[in-house]
Amino acid sequence: MRIGVVVDASCDLPPEFLREHNIGILPVSIRLGDEVLVDQRDPKATLKFYTEQLAAKGLEAETSPLTAEQIREKFLDRIVIDYDYVFCITVTSTRSAIFENATRASFAILNDYKAIRAAAGVSGPFALRVVDSRTMFCATGVLAAEAAKMAKAGLQPNDIRRRLDELRDNLCGYMVPGDLYYIRTRGMKKGEKSIGLFTY
Repeated sequence: MRIGVVVDASCDLPPEFLREHNIGILPVSIRLGDEVLVDQRDPKATLKFYTEQLAAKGLEAETSPLTAEQIREKFLDRIVIDYDYVFCITVTSTRSAIFENATRASFAILNDYKAIRAAAGVSGPFALRVVDSRTMFCATGVLAAEAAKMAKAGLQPNDIRRRLDELRDNLCGYMVPGDLYYIRTRGMKKGEKSIGLFTY
């Protein structure tokens, strides 16, 4: 069975690791003022974008996940042909709509994949599990790395699923921001209330 792993672009794993393990990326659009970057985990492009844009327009920053339809198209374009089972691991659902969109897309993907696989000469069923990492950045990367290593070792989907569920419940990611004011102000703009005035 060909098992694949797909993550969203916020997953903090080095590009070399992503390439080595053929981990797919769900891009995220980052808008700073009038400038937009489609983040596909290219550290050089992202750093250049932030360096040029963030100082002047940082508080205007907005991120946009792929819609359910865009995720469906991405999977049906190639992923359902390349793999028989995919773990799609997303940033925590409390901070982004990526999990919700991927979950909605999964129903359409599972309804529509058969004709695409048949046309490509690929037999057998396709299965997809969308995993809410319940965390962010490097901690999401731990789940993705574990899933990729287990898939490469030839473990079965149920074994990988159980391990991810166990690991997720014992995983905690931390971020130390360079500018707490920026984080709080951005969060407030998005309706986020986890950093109140007292916590700040």
